[in-house]
Amino acid sequence: MKTEKLLSLGFILIIVAGCFITRTINLNSTIFPSEDEVRLLGVDPYFYLRQAETAVQNYPKISKVDHGTHYPNGVYSDLTGFYTVFNATLIKLVDVFYDHPQIEAKVLAYIPVILGCMIGLLLFLIGSKLFSIYHGFSIGLLYLFFPGLSLPRSVLGFSDHHVVEIVLSLWIIYSLIHLFKESFSFKNGILASIPLVIFFTCWNGSPLYVILYAFTLLLINTVLIYHNYKINNYAKRFGVYGISAGLQLFILHLFWPEIIVLFDTRITFQVILVLLVLGVLGPTQLYVAKFLKKYITNHKIIAFGLFGFGLVISYLVFNNTNVGVRAIQMMNMQATNLVENAVIDYTRFFKINEAAGYFGLFGIVVSGLAGFIRKEFRALSLTTVFSGFFVWMWLNTFDMGYMVSPYMCLMSIIGISVIICFLEDFVGEKIKQYSNYSIIGISIILILSKFAITSNNQYYFTEQSIRQGIIYQEGWYSAADWIRENTPQIDNPINEFLDDEKRINGNVSYGENDYGIICAWDFGNIINQRAKRIPVWSRWPAAKVPKWMMSQSEQESLRNLCPDCEGHEKVKYAVVDARSNGTYFSSKANTAGLGLSAYNTQRQTNYGGRTINLFTFGSAFDNSIVNKLYAKDGNNLSHYRLIWDSPQYGFTSYISDGNTFERYDREMLTNEEHNYFSQNVETLGDGTGNRVFYQGYYGPWVKVFEIVKGAEVKGKFQPNASLNIILELQSNTSNRTIVYTKTVECDDTGKFSTRVPYATDQLSEDLSIKAQGNYRLNHGNDTLGSFDITNDDIIAGNTIEVYSK
Repeated sequence: MKTEKLLSLGFILIIVAGCFITRTINLNSTIFPSEDEVRLLGVDPYFYLRQAETAVQNYPKISKVDHGTHYPNGVYSDLTGFYTVFNATLIKLVDVFYDHPQIEAKVLAYIPVILGCMIGLLLFLIGSKLFSIYHGFSIGLLYLFFPGLSLPRSVLGFSDHHVVEIVLSLWIIYSLIHLFKESFSFKNGILASIPLVIFFTCWNGSPLYVILYAFTLLLINTVLIYHNYKINNYAKRFGVYGISAGLQLFILHLFWPEIIVLFDTRITFQVILVLLVLGVLGPTQLYVAKFLKKYITNHKIIAFGLFGFGLVISYLVFNNTNVGVRAIQMMNMQATNLVENAVIDYTRFFKINEAAGYFGLFGIVVSGLAGFIRKEFRALSLTTVFSGFFVWMWLNTFDMGYMVSPYMCLMSIIGISVIICFLEDFVGEKIKQYSNYSIIGISIILILSKFAITSNNQYYFTEQSIRQGIIYQEGWYSAADWIRENTPQIDNPINEFLDDEKRINGNVSYGENDYGIICAWDFGNIINQRAKRIPVWSRWPAAKVPKWMMSQSEQESLRNLCPDCEGHEKVKYAVVDARSNGTYFSSKANTAGLGLSAYNTQRQTNYGGRTINLFTFGSAFDNSIVNKLYAKDGNNLSHYRLIWDSPQYGFTSYISDGNTFERYDREMLTNEEHNYFSQNVETLGDGTGNRVFYQGYYGPWVKVFEIVKGAEVKGKFQPNASLNIILELQSNTSNRTIVYTKTVECDDTGKFSTRVPYATDQLSEDLSIKAQGNYRLNHGNDTLGSFDITNDDIIAGNTIEVYSK
């Protein structure tokens, strides 16, 4: 026994150390570029950093109204809860012993690593509880080499709630297995329900777990009935588990409602009610089965009959209540709004999960059948249902892929272990003494397949994989820092705690100097945390900002800037980047309700001895305000003036393999990339494999525009003539010369009128974008004259007579 404990400890140390290394290697210089600076990966971590800073300053209060999330009226925040309290508590503890100017960001950078190590530990514990420590070690080893999408969600610097979902889902599984396999006590039942309750304080998608718990309970009950178990014993277990979870959630709602992360109070009480019903349903189902056995001797009929009846009841219940409706809506939302590619490929499941994906699906099927064949496998129903659920979500929505990988590693070893156990019936008991070692051997063979037959041999993070696997762009850090240092201060600090007194009828009371900044919702978190300004939208996908991005005219875009704004409320700046005009475009278009399925085939070309179709999004893309701002620098617009562009460059284009296409973007990090992509913009360029780039744009990664009234320019020339108003601009950050051109048509009397957004007077020597000389008024190649416009004229929208013939 002592030897087994030491061996178990050794296995745990190897798994935890491996998880730590794979989540930190090659990342330190990226996350900690200097001793006093911290740069988190992605955009979601900046939401949690802001929440953590607010919680630390107002500890232990949780700010549920977040004016840094939705402009102009803030929004009731449902992604704080226990995770924010956990982060704030850890930050305050570390701050006692360790001093750092960005202590909140420093601690948050390491929290996903800690939780990532807990994933490996929980996989080991689940495998050990189901089979042996050798099986647990094999699952941990497999997870080290096949972490899939869960790895980038739990690396150094990527601090968001997704890794918490993985940890808590595995903890729920372990606690249920422990309750299932150990002797019953009320204490065990209550303790087993705690991780499920914590889940409701960490994730707004947790109602899905009620549905999942219901189906799991039905399946386990069916298996128990099938094997004719002592029904009273297991009825108590499920009853205590469900009722305890419901009561704990109810108590939390009474005394600390802010910590619960659900859509609203109504949903909270519905979930509580469902948990209480399930707590009664488990024992009831089993007692009914006990009663029926008096009249039906074949317990298989009872088992499958009750299981089918339970599925029907669950379907009716969860599809006719707001819990079910919200769950379905959330799944549909994730399916349509979180997919950032134009083309969905189901083979991605196996590309990402590799050998663990194939054997994991095999394990789901095998363990599902095994529970009905041999009674010692009844606990496998838990892992089977949960694993199958996440695979189903992945294949139907292409979301929650980060949840799949740990379960695929778990199910791979479970499936193989079940087969080995069945072999004992044919080979004999002698196989038992070799099964523990053989399972480790098989897992090593699977790991070797990664290097022998797959191309993805490197899963540690490099500069390239950071950029590809996580939203990491240097240009956004430069943009956020410039906005913070060069735009007007706001009245409401971003990390201010907003209680009822700071709100009017549930809305935030903004000051005269407050304003919004519009950008793709993903990057709103960087705007509000690092730039310290108020984004129009951040957090979850919503149609508000995409409608602005997809606006097909300048006037439509101005109407879509902030439909809810009143009085002094305004949107003062717009920020666009390569991804908003690249890989994110299709998802934003879908969110805005702009269908892109009827794309155009521009032309065909020969590539590699075959014909390649070059698709595009057509006019819906070309006319969108995001494309006009990013790819065309706001040319020919009247109210958007470019005031800053990033020194970091990027490349955006279409990319096609001849049958499918998608938008493509890439930030330039090396001179080699600069040289290659800058030469493959206008002409057809080589892509990767059998794909090609086309219709590319090479320019600054991020651009900031100020939204102004614009000065009205009017005059008189020839009837129905076409004139061009031209102004050259120079950027001192991107080193570009930008030519702004505004085309205006004369009417039948020769009169013309339009608005222009740029001033020719230099307000400051530190301006990033400067006018080079005066406006020119051209008719064809002839210059009719030149004129100046002051910044006061631009801001006030004054009218200027520039030419009269």
